[in-house]
Amino acid sequence: MLATRTAGLRRIVEDNAALTPECGEVGCEAQLYVIGNVSATGDNFINPKEIAFNSAGGVPASCTDPTNTFVGPGAVVDSNGNGVTFNGNDSFCLTNAATAGLLGKDGIPDGFVNAVRRYKAVEFEVNKSFSKNWQMRANYRIASLFGNYEGSLRNDNGQTDPNISSLFDFTQGLFNLLGDQFKPGPLNTDVRHLVNGYFSYVLDKSRAKGLTLGTGVHWQTRRSDQRPASASRLP
Repeated sequence: MLATRTAGLRRIVEDNAALTPECGEVGCEAQLYVIGNVSATGDNFINPKEIAFNSAGGVPASCTDPTNTFVGPGAVVDSNGNGVTFNGNDSFCLTNAATAGLLGKDGIPDGFVNAVRRYKAVEFEVNKSFSKNWQMRANYRIASLFGNYEGSLRNDNGQTDPNISSLFDFTQGLFNLLGDQFKPGPLNTDVRHLVNGYFSYVLDKSRAKGLTLGTGVHWQTRRSDQRPASASRLP
């Protein structure tokens, strides 16, 4: 018997906030969260207006307004506390510090991506009904779990907060501090190959007549989160 399965997402429910990581690091005024359907077209927040530049070339004229928030070199850091330079820029200014991250429509998408979770599988199954003292159930599945969103529970960091995970808490920003977090790829529970086999035999002779002997076999390839880092989507 051959069976095929395909499943994907149309929408998700998740908490989200529109600050960038660098804006959050330097203490932007507000990081408000909304629980709703996150998508690339959503517009629920006032987006931070950031201008990135290289401090060696001086401060751009667009950043000299005294109401702007200026962030110099070394203030934007990665998860290890190291200063970040991206595309040659080491500094930025925020031109709407008083309203960045507040609720409201500004006519600009908030900067999220569409959630992707796509499962495809083909399964081959062989069954032998009980006859001549034995029976068998066996199957082989080849599958792919691909996307950028595991679902309500996160296996990559062990988070068990349905619909309020740490995903979508920040938008990408100008310094790439989120890295490839939302780049589609093999998800952490992706198992490519799986085999099951269950067998039983009933003795009909000797003193052991009526005794049933059985065994089961299960084998699968390693999940994405158990493979070497180079083979997984997340670092």
